[in-house]
Amino acid sequence: MTKLDLIRNDVGGALPDCLGELSNLEVLNLRYNNLRGGIPTFIGNLSNLHALDLTGNRLQVGVPNVLGHLKKLRILNLSGNQLDKGIPSILGNMSSLHQLHLRQTSLIGEMPKFLGNISELGLLDIGWNNLGGKIPEFLGCLKKLATLKINNNRFKGRIPTSLGNMTSLRHLDMSGNQLEGEIHPTAFYSLSSLEELRLDDNNLRENFSFQYLAKCSRLRVVSLSGNFMLRVQMDYGEPVSILQLSELALSDCDLSKNPNLDESFFLQSQRYLTYIDLSNSGISGSLPTWLFENNINLEQVQFRNSSLEGEFPLLKTPSRLMILDVADNKIGGTLPENFSIIFPSLNILSLKANKLIGSIPSLQFGKRMMNYVVIHLSNNQFSGEIPLLPNQSDFVFFDIENNMLSGEIRGNLPRISYLGGNSFTSLSHSLSSIQNIEIFDVRDNELSGEVPEFILDSQELSTLVLRGNEFHGEIPHDLCKLESLTVLDMSHNTFSGAIPQCSQLMKLNHLNLAVNNLSGKVHDKFTDFAQVEFLNLGGNSYTDNLDWTKGLRRVRMLLLGRNNFYGQIPTHQCRLRYLHLLDLSQSSLSGVIPECLDNSGLGRRVEGNLEIDLGSSLQQILYQKPMTPIAMEDATFRMKGNFHTFRGYNLYLLVGMDLSSNHLEGEIPQKIGNLKSLKSLNLSYNRLTGLIPRTLSLLTSIESLDLSHNELEGPIPSELQELSSLEIFSVAYNRLKGCTPPLKGQFHTFDNSSYEGNADLHGVPIDDACNSKSSDLPQDGDDNDDKAKGILYGLIVSSFVTFFLVTFSILLFNRSYDRIFLWFVTLSYGL
Repeated sequence: MTKLDLIRNDVGGALPDCLGELSNLEVLNLRYNNLRGGIPTFIGNLSNLHALDLTGNRLQVGVPNVLGHLKKLRILNLSGNQLDKGIPSILGNMSSLHQLHLRQTSLIGEMPKFLGNISELGLLDIGWNNLGGKIPEFLGCLKKLATLKINNNRFKGRIPTSLGNMTSLRHLDMSGNQLEGEIHPTAFYSLSSLEELRLDDNNLRENFSFQYLAKCSRLRVVSLSGNFMLRVQMDYGEPVSILQLSELALSDCDLSKNPNLDESFFLQSQRYLTYIDLSNSGISGSLPTWLFENNINLEQVQFRNSSLEGEFPLLKTPSRLMILDVADNKIGGTLPENFSIIFPSLNILSLKANKLIGSIPSLQFGKRMMNYVVIHLSNNQFSGEIPLLPNQSDFVFFDIENNMLSGEIRGNLPRISYLGGNSFTSLSHSLSSIQNIEIFDVRDNELSGEVPEFILDSQELSTLVLRGNEFHGEIPHDLCKLESLTVLDMSHNTFSGAIPQCSQLMKLNHLNLAVNNLSGKVHDKFTDFAQVEFLNLGGNSYTDNLDWTKGLRRVRMLLLGRNNFYGQIPTHQCRLRYLHLLDLSQSSLSGVIPECLDNSGLGRRVEGNLEIDLGSSLQQILYQKPMTPIAMEDATFRMKGNFHTFRGYNLYLLVGMDLSSNHLEGEIPQKIGNLKSLKSLNLSYNRLTGLIPRTLSLLTSIESLDLSHNELEGPIPSELQELSSLEIFSVAYNRLKGCTPPLKGQFHTFDNSSYEGNADLHGVPIDDACNSKSSDLPQDGDDNDDKAKGILYGLIVSSFVTFFLVTFSILLFNRSYDRIFLWFVTLSYGL
């Protein structure tokens, strides 16, 4: 036997020793077999072995020295295993190696010099590891190397000029590192065999011209994306016309020197492009018709986040384009009526955030190369009705949010449908045939009636957003059957009655029922919702205490304002360790503010730390690929005197507490100063008494602080001047006295409205009383200072009297002490 191929056979465990007896074996392929342990030593007995492939077995030990016995080994593939530390030194003795694959093997350290000894090496792949340091010059000695992949490591420094000596090099991938500096004009001048050049996602800068590649006549792939400081010049003609690329990726580079595509001689000379990405690079002009006509095999065009204008091009012949992404530009006009004929092979279409108008033409693409369709047309000015759509079996994503569409929602809606921000008035009965719908978002339309039946039968539904419509009636109990539901938003409608008690919604983590006509008690409705992270019941008519919140162990945003909740704020809210947004405003809560609130997530949250226990929705927002469907959470919260809507990343960074407009009494807890990540604190319109705690000066992140309309007394602590982020401040309508804080820091921006309604409070901006030298007004802390001074003066006087009496008594018995008495009187009265 000369060849043994057991790829994906799930061999498992350790290799049998009998394999070592196959002395004639030349090829051993054990890819993806879930092997355990290490590379067995009997491999060293296979002296005729030419190729050994152990890819994807997750072996967790080093390379045994017996591999050095394999003098005929030409191909060694250990990718997808866990090697020990650096590149094994035994490999330096295997001079017969032609291919060495060590991709994704957890390697660390620098690239060892002994690799330069493997003179026959034609392929070296050490991508996706943790190797660092500079790229060594000795690589230039590997004259036969045709493929070099060192991508996604931590290599830094400049691209070595010695790479120009590797005249056999065909594929070079150094992407995803920390390479910096400029690309030397002669770095690739001698690489006449080069076919693929990938330098994307580094820190390269200065100028780059395609003239640097003028001698690389075989070059087909150039990828420089993700080098934000790299200025790429594209206006050269004849000197580089010999270059005919199939892939060109320059996204996030700087093309501002030649932004107009119509003036790029280099691009106009291309005839074989299949893929081009110039997104976010500063290009302008119109979407060029010649690009499609010159490159008849073009499959992917990505020009998103640019400044393209004009109307959509009219092509003379159908294109083979599969992906067209020109989102976030300024393209206007209407789409051609024969759009699906011009682009019959489209799988992904993204035209979002442009200035397109008119009706949407038929989108029934007939010659797709892939078995899915994604259509993204949001944030334009399309009008009319929903067009003809692709067959549902292939249709996975449809986003037409924020247009001017109207009429009936109908058609073959896909699994993921975003239809919000339009003027749809009804849901077609034909939607009852829809199957496998996962996300259905119709927010902010003009829909009415009860929750449609087809929704209640969608067992795979994970996100349902009906907010901002005119739906009415009771919330149907059949929603409880949707066990896959994770996001349910029925806010801003006219639903009435009580919340149904659901025990099946074990995956629900986002529930928004705000601003409806819901009433009754909430008690026991959320006993099975321990996984809920976002809960908004604000703006209803619930009448209950807050004991039921005890079970919300993972809640992050608890928004219950504008209801009729009563009783005390329960101390178990101090144990809500993930909480960062709390709204209990405009209810009938009484009692004191719990001292222990600093133990909640409001006090421990680390601002900007997105790695700790974030909900799945945010993770999708932060790491989503282009056009990936997401359900962005948002919340309305009173901050800086007004209601603001926060969404996505900004929502998760907001840390706030609103307890305003209740019947809370007692003093503001001193420990509230421990909530150092708090950005907004509103305690207004309560019955709070006592002094304003000086510890509020510890709220270093606070932007909005409202203590108005209470019964607070005493001075305003001068330490509050240290709050450098404070934008809104109000202590109006209390019983404060003394002087306002000096106009330092943010306090010079606050006018009289921040202090009005305090009869005994003076100072700028109220009046100039505190600036008068003859003023007898007590300053900040004067009450305490006066008491301290009184005690001090009393001690001095009593000491003086005691000393005087003792001295006088002594003098009566001993006249010799008259000099001491005279000295005392002289010292005391300055005589």
